[in-house]
Amino acid sequence: MFQKIFSLKSFLKILWIIICLLWNCGAGEQNHDNQADRIINSEIKPVLYMGSRLLYLVEVAENVKYNLEVEFTSIEPELTFNFLMNNMDFTFGSVQVSPIGLSEGSTLMSHFEDGNTNLPNDCTALILSEKNYSDIILDRKTTLSINKKPQEEFFLQENDYLKFELDSITYSALCFHLATKNNSHQIWVMKNNRLPILIKLISETEPKLTLLEWKTPSRI
Repeated sequence: MFQKIFSLKSFLKILWIIICLLWNCGAGEQNHDNQADRIINSEIKPVLYMGSRLLYLVEVAENVKYNLEVEFTSIEPELTFNFLMNNMDFTFGSVQVSPIGLSEGSTLMSHFEDGNTNLPNDCTALILSEKNYSDIILDRKTTLSINKKPQEEFFLQENDYLKFELDSITYSALCFHLATKNNSHQIWVMKNNRLPILIKLISETEPKLTLLEWKTPSRI
């Protein structure tokens, strides 16, 4: 009789231990996730290195999508990168942005032609110019052209957090959300004066662009 009671108690005790372990494991994962959220939402910023790679999703239409892969080969004084689009034409090449373009360019390029391109001094690519970023800080608006379309005023909206994979970890980037008066063009750029990189683009005339992944050379 005592043996049966002991066996039953032992079984219940073991069962309780297992339940507690499973509960604590789940709570640990939740705490880990919350801690990760605190880390990725902090002031720690991604850094752009020579060899850094970005992967964007390009959506031309509902059923027409492809990836834009970018690898940076030079960061300063000029910005250069190789790109590859896995579209029907398999477009690839390289782009060079001059120091003047990075400083003062008011045309933001997000679409590129096949081959090697040296952008004119009024253009930058995938990164907002210092002048445009400064305008946003001072005036909450800036004048900008997307892919050489007519220039328009973009007004600062509420800041947003947008997520992408940073070295295989979900990162939440604080972004400036900018839009034209009629919302025909909207862009999200990282709120970082040293690296206001384009995170997302929605436009009535341009393909939608969304950053999916960011890989630094040490993790490639």
